[in-house]
Amino acid sequence: MKVLFATTNPAKVKKYADELAKRGIELKTIKDIGINLNIEENGKNAIENAYIYEF
Repeated sequence: MKVLFATTNPAKVKKYADELAKRGIELKTIKDIGINLNIEENGKNAIENAYIYEF
């Protein structure tokens, strides 16, 4: 199984990729699928940051 993780934060990617790999799940990032975004995460929390960029 593969999971798309919509972040460009390398620390977050490593943390979750390692845990998911233990369960046989491959983590893919938006960069892995050719999407390059430079979004400043300046919200007060993860939820606010999730709303910063809209397609």
